[in-house]
Amino acid sequence: QRMRRSVRWPDESSVRAAPHPWCRDPPWSRPCCRDTVMSRPVDASTEGAPAQGPAFGAIVLAGGRASRMGGPKLLARIGSHTPVTRVLAACDGAPVVLVGPPDLAAAAPPGACVTIVREDPPFGGPVAGVRAGLAALPPGLDVVAVLAADLPFLDIAALQQLRAALGAGDPHAASPEAVAFVDDTGHRQFLCALWRLPALGVRLAAAGESMRSVYAGARVLDLPDLRGASRDVDTPRDLAQAQARAQSELSPGELSPGGPSPGGPSPGGLSPGEPRS
Repeated sequence: QRMRRSVRWPDESSVRAAPHPWCRDPPWSRPCCRDTVMSRPVDASTEGAPAQGPAFGAIVLAGGRASRMGGPKLLARIGSHTPVTRVLAACDGAPVVLVGPPDLAAAAPPGACVTIVREDPPFGGPVAGVRAGLAALPPGLDVVAVLAADLPFLDIAALQQLRAALGAGDPHAASPEAVAFVDDTGHRQFLCALWRLPALGVRLAAAGESMRSVYAGARVLDLPDLRGASRDVDTPRDLAQAQARAQSELSPGELSPGGPSPGGPSPGGLSPGEPRS
């Protein structure tokens, strides 16, 4: 097995530097040539094995201002992990484009192919983020997950479920262009979905500024999210509730003596809400 040399995170002015002679990775995954990072181990519980099927990649959107949170949320501790590390680990080694600031480099799991880009303009919204992510994906992919970075309960099994559903369309009907989780209030989770790559490109070309406009007119298979894998964290209350849920799901050996992770308010039940558009 080839060993990878440790690479320091470059400043933003040098992320497009020329490849080093020792780097034999393909251009899209060179940590020395782009914003790709191979980083520290991540402690995020996932389950299952890689699904078989069309070549798979992911776009993870992490470029929002977190205005409803009143502060950073992607690196907040929820149980034994953070939302962004959980999402990246759930991608299980697939090529990922993380759309957001470069300081998220440390969230990449070991051995992951994670390319970091910014949407244009920065904070330009989820559609701008998906467009930037799509442009930075490596060639040869057939399907792509479109994910928010604040999904603290996403795991490998959830993405396997989406992939299996997309590949199991009715042979007598037009194949779905996408499959998306639907929460227990009936809201489609626009940023917890899997798309056929050509269809996503077509829909983005005609879309406005909201994710709802990307889905307008598309053939989408709605998949009930029975495990709450697509629930996100938008407010301090969401964070406190997610911390309480994560604490309740830890095994006895993992429980911390101080209760839920530091910094979180009192626990409560997680109430789903309409996905960001």
